[in-house]
Amino acid sequence: MIDEDTTLSGPYDAAAAYSVRSGATLTVKSCPSLRHLEKRGIAGGKRTCWATRVLNAALCDGSPFEIVLEETGDFSCRQVLRKKGGQA
Repeated sequence: MIDEDTTLSGPYDAAAAYSVRSGATLTVKSCPSLRHLEKRGIAGGKRTCWATRVLNAALCDGSPFEIVLEETGDFSCRQVLRKKGGQA
């Protein structure tokens, strides 16, 4: 069991932090999906964020958890896994 805050770093300028007490946070500094679409001149990249919200809701359906996605910039976001009704 993890009993303290832990931070992990990953590819694409993403980092994840989790805590038994407060849930998990994924911070994406530069979204690879949005960058890929922009680089190729494909419009509608923000639908990727919408699709992520739908997928996160489906993953949490029937559980006591929710994933809240907050867009923090043009290519960045923070996703917080927490108990439903909790605070990020």
